[in-house]
Amino acid sequence: MLNSNTYKEAVLKAANLGEDTDTTAAITGGISALCFGYNSIPVDWVKSLAKKEEIESLVKRLISKFTIKIKLEDVPQIGDINAASNFAHKFSGYRTTFEETSKSVFETKNKLKSKEFENVNVEDLTESLFFYFRALRHGDGQPNIDYVNEHISLIRTKLIKHEE
Repeated sequence: MLNSNTYKEAVLKAANLGEDTDTTAAITGGISALCFGYNSIPVDWVKSLAKKEEIESLVKRLISKFTIKIKLEDVPQIGDINAASNFAHKFSGYRTTFEETSKSVFETKNKLKSKEFENVNVEDLTESLFFYFRALRHGDGQPNIDYVNEHISLIRTKLIKHEE
């Protein structure tokens, strides 16, 4: 994997080493997916997986078990920029790669611009806020209070609706 630029390249190199190729390729595939992201796995490889539905179900259960659930009391009050930054960093982060995270954040941003609030979930909003604060940190910019407040307000609204 360290000598590869893509998921596919890493797994094929591992498989071509010989001997215990299935184990070597499986371990390399797992680590490479973490490094390059799930979307880097060739689509035809995913489609041809044996027991694909069973694997996807297991992945969902693992994510559910090991993902921190955001509760309303975790979300800062509107206007508290420092608390919003701390919240975003505690409950979100980069997906697997910078590119995958920026793509997801861009999609969330477009949905917000289009007022498609129902198509954005709490995790997307938190990730978008995390990415925003990271960009500010690297660019020495000042936070846009309206932007941050919109995210916090939508997160709070969605959590309240979910509790009802």
